[in-house]
Amino acid sequence: MTIESLFSDVHSVYVDTAPFIYYVEKREPYFAKMLNIFKYITQTNIPIYTSTLTLAEVLNKPFEQNNAKIVSTYRELFYHTADVNTINITTLIAESAARLRASYNLKTPDALHISTAIETKCDVFLTNDKVLQRISEITIWLLEDIALD
Repeated sequence: MTIESLFSDVHSVYVDTAPFIYYVEKREPYFAKMLNIFKYITQTNIPIYTSTLTLAEVLNKPFEQNNAKIVSTYRELFYHTADVNTINITTLIAESAARLRASYNLKTPDALHISTAIETKCDVFLTNDKVLQRISEITIWLLEDIALD
């Protein structure tokens, strides 16, 4: 599948925490795939959405490891990249997350990510968390299942 065909009907995408980590920290086997996806998304101006929760999750290890370079790279991505929109958790998102958590027995962070994606009307939720495939309120894309030519 080409990246163009994959994103042909996508107008906005929510990116979960793990894909950002693969991309920024160049973690294989998914770095090359994320690089291609992010290149395409930025070239076509498809907005990327994520939660402030993502920032807390991606910065945890770099802070633990005192890795100022990775912290700086994440800050640049989240604070200064035009196509990356970091959404604050609102009371509406929190309530929606509670409903999702109750319906699907999700962990709170997962429910918050999914509800943020739904409330921002994203077309797809890009993750590598297989547990989230059972969510029916939004299209879930597993990074490992995406095969790009």
